[in-house]
Amino acid sequence: MDDLEAGRAMIGTVISHYRITEEIGRGGIGEVYLAHDQTLHRRVALKVLNEEHRLSPDAKHRFLREARILSSLDHPNICRIYDFFEIGERHFLVLEFLEGRNLRSVLKTGLDRAQALSICQQLADVLVVAHGSGIIHRDLKPENLMVTADRQMKVLDFGLALSGHEDRAARSQGAEEGMVHFGRGGRNVGRREEAGSENGAATQTATYRSSLQDVTGVGGVGDTPTRHGDILGTPFYMSPEQALGEPATAASDMYSFGLMMQEMFTGRRAYPESASIQDLYMKVAKGETIPVSGLSRDVAQLISRLKSSDPKERPSAHETAACLKWIREKPRRHMRRLAVAAVLLIVLFAAGKYTIDLRRERAAAVDARQEADQRRQQAESLIEFMLGDLRQKLSPVGQLDILDDVGTKALAYFASVPGRKLTDDELFRRAKALTQIGEVRIAQGRLPPAAQAFREAQVLSASLAARDTGNGAWQLGLGTSHFWLGYVLWRQDDLEAARKHFEIYREIAGKLVTKDPKNQEWQRELGYAHSNLGSVLEAQGKLQDALEQYSRCLSVEARLLARAPKDNDVKFDLANSHNAIGKVLEAQGRLEDALDSFNLDIQIKSELVRDNPRNASWREYLARSQNLAASVLEAQGRQKDAFEHYRDAVDILEQLVGQDPGNSTWQRELAINRARKGAILGSMGRRGEALDELMQSVKMFEQLVGSNPSDVQWAEDLARMRVYLARLLMENGEGAAALKQISSALDGLRGGRPGTLRHPSSLAISASARILAGEIRWRAGEPIEARTAWQLALAEIEPIAVNSMNHKLLDLWARALLNLGRTSEAGPVLDRLREVGYRKRAFWAFCRTRGSAGPESGTPPGARALRAE
Repeated sequence: MDDLEAGRAMIGTVISHYRITEEIGRGGIGEVYLAHDQTLHRRVALKVLNEEHRLSPDAKHRFLREARILSSLDHPNICRIYDFFEIGERHFLVLEFLEGRNLRSVLKTGLDRAQALSICQQLADVLVVAHGSGIIHRDLKPENLMVTADRQMKVLDFGLALSGHEDRAARSQGAEEGMVHFGRGGRNVGRREEAGSENGAATQTATYRSSLQDVTGVGGVGDTPTRHGDILGTPFYMSPEQALGEPATAASDMYSFGLMMQEMFTGRRAYPESASIQDLYMKVAKGETIPVSGLSRDVAQLISRLKSSDPKERPSAHETAACLKWIREKPRRHMRRLAVAAVLLIVLFAAGKYTIDLRRERAAAVDARQEADQRRQQAESLIEFMLGDLRQKLSPVGQLDILDDVGTKALAYFASVPGRKLTDDELFRRAKALTQIGEVRIAQGRLPPAAQAFREAQVLSASLAARDTGNGAWQLGLGTSHFWLGYVLWRQDDLEAARKHFEIYREIAGKLVTKDPKNQEWQRELGYAHSNLGSVLEAQGKLQDALEQYSRCLSVEARLLARAPKDNDVKFDLANSHNAIGKVLEAQGRLEDALDSFNLDIQIKSELVRDNPRNASWREYLARSQNLAASVLEAQGRQKDAFEHYRDAVDILEQLVGQDPGNSTWQRELAINRARKGAILGSMGRRGEALDELMQSVKMFEQLVGSNPSDVQWAEDLARMRVYLARLLMENGEGAAALKQISSALDGLRGGRPGTLRHPSSLAISASARILAGEIRWRAGEPIEARTAWQLALAEIEPIAVNSMNHKLLDLWARALLNLGRTSEAGPVLDRLREVGYRKRAFWAFCRTRGSAGPESGTPPGARALRAE
């Protein structure tokens, strides 16, 4: 029986609890199969080591030690090792199954500079963690790097090569030249392309067991004795010490990194493609590579250092990661320095004129004062340009971080020139600049410094507005400062204080519209004011009042669009009003109406983005709309459609974050959508991918909350992501890890302090965490602890769900009641969910396990009715 027939014979075989479904790779170490884990219901890659590559007890112990360390790292860029076991004389390795293309395939289609830097950065970050834990890869090459569909890099075959190599060295001195190959139709681990296709199939673990003497036919290099240690690694990416048969070290990995980095940036390998195997090994042993050319100096220098023949001269993984980060941020630093230098030049020049020698003649002093005034006006104008006009150009392309230092220097300049020295026009421009500084801080997620800028702007604006009540621009400036202060308070969950500022804003906008009904700018401000009040009312649970405010806003925008049908800004505002109305309709249980609103919203924004794909703000809001539509589709049981929306949102947001990694708003939206995408992947049985998405989401939110602990919304988001992750961990049988996430979620909701939650969204998250904790305790045989958790959840969710038609709240209420065995009380809640068209599969599957009927059934006889809006 040949290899191909043997592979086919394995299809359908069950090994341990893994059912083999397809052969996806074959090489010198063994075969790789796609298998179904019948216990955890997930796809895995099952690597069957052939008899020649069986591990001795010592080698197996070393491999298992490294596998445990790697598993404990649980790095999102490392292919996970799930299991290792042996049956008879065969050893089996269970790996995470990945879908994507290996780097060799990606290199064939070409990489731009940004893509190459991203892959290098991810690889460096992996090596920082691995080397820090004493783990060396030993065989880094493009075939061992996978690039997934969402552009995440994964490192394959960590630690396997040397474990097998050391064992074989003790039993065999035979030579085996050339790369490991796959059989006909073979596929690489985690790939779906045929071997030999354009996307390429290449080695999974390529092993060279010839000593240098075997290859060259002479006694080693020069006159030194022959080294009989086996050579492991692919020669095109092997370090000199490995070619000499010496043990691989962390520096060996960095040499391989440098060779791959050169190929990624130049499109050519670091060794001549035409070299014979003997010449290639000699060049590798001597460290003779093709010099780097045609690259920027910083990239070329890093590659050259990584390719140093002396391992001690190579930068560590940590240093390499820092260098790459510096290189990636260089364009932003350059632009920022130019902007700051321009401001400083003007400001310092003006300041110099203020300190002119008072001993000069009076006429000269007068001239200097006049010139200083002129320079001050120039400085104010430049600041206004940078924070106004330039900001408008940078915002759509996601480059607001360039203005970070400009804002800081501008504030220092304002402090040095008191307001009493300014004219009314200069005061107005300064108030406007302060507001713009606050807006930049908002985009960075820095709420307290943003609020300080807005308060200073309000003081100046109030002074101006009191001087001339007929000046519309000054009145609007005051209204704008109230809006932004209200927005910060809304973000900090101080809803009543936010409402008061928004009402002042609406009052000012209303007076301006009454004064001049044809002024479209003032009409738009009035629409915004209605929308902002709606946001506060919605957060306070006053849904009908919120819907009324959003509808008034929609009416204003419809009138504006009728007057200016080609105004894209008005179209965008109209789309956002449909979005806001959809959210309220969803909360009221009107799912089909909500989906109609979201679809109108998406239709308008898609057209805007199609016509202007560089507008980052429109792309961000399109992604947000995709998320909201997906939530309704999930509730209707349309899982596939929901997944497609989440996937599209993630694609958009990853591009945006790539443009401006410092934009916290985009980071938040990306983390939310990755989590929701992960939750659906988990329900679809793709738990390995789901775990990746959810862990990345939690990590992103940990960084956001760490940067701004006062943002209540971010704290809630992080807690919600932890609950999603905990559910998946529970389903994977990792109860202890799940409980740890739940504990962190509950602690985070309370800011690390004991106390009672008041906000409905916080209560809902807390209840969902307690319901899940109870399920874990129940599975662990702890019924008392489980019931306690469910009773606490019921106490939190019932008061906010009793009068609600919000399917998310009703879902939690029903779960708490059913877990406690109060089926008759749960009946009317289930009826209410059926009434709103709730079809979420996981929920109704849960209900059936608790003895309740599915979504098409009615209330059991005798169940008491519950009050609803």
